[in-house]
Amino acid sequence: MKSSVFLPYFVFASALFAAAPKSRTWGELAQEVRPEWTVRVVLPDGSVVEGKPARFEPESLSMRITHTSNKSLHPKGDIAIPREQVKVVGIRKNRHKGRLMGTLIPAAAGVAAGIAVSAGSDDFIIPSEAFGAGFGAAVALVGGTAGYFIGRAFDRRFETVSIAPEPRGPSTRMSAVSAR
Repeated sequence: MKSSVFLPYFVFASALFAAAPKSRTWGELAQEVRPEWTVRVVLPDGSVVEGKPARFEPESLSMRITHTSNKSLHPKGDIAIPREQVKVVGIRKNRHKGRLMGTLIPAAAGVAAGIAVSAGSDDFIIPSEAFGAGFGAAVALVGGTAGYFIGRAFDRRFETVSIAPEPRGPSTRMSAVSAR
């Protein structure tokens, strides 16, 4: 019974880590990224900058730096990073699903465990029905609190997106052919 309480966490964690790395073109990122999302970029000098609102403009990535690994080279404030220097970006969306699931799943497990213990399951030695209710409340409280912080860690993770080259459309090919 004890190991089955943690089973939902393992299922939840494996589903979150199963995501494959993504690749997007500059134009797709310009349309997809919202101003409230946080963007992280590793610069050619090795510094990591993080900020929002990010704007993927035709020739640069503009954003307000909120966190930096090198305050002397890249202080907090507005920056425009040339497009050629951006190869990979990390994007953190505003999420709440991890906290919600991390809190509700253990709370439900605590209620179920309390009911099972109170009902007099053969797997438990029961001093009284009050013990079952207290046991269920303790599992729900401790599991719900731990689940909230585990879920928050999942909600705050960055999704890595590599910058793919822009596809060459038929209009580009035709202009190259007509130029000959």
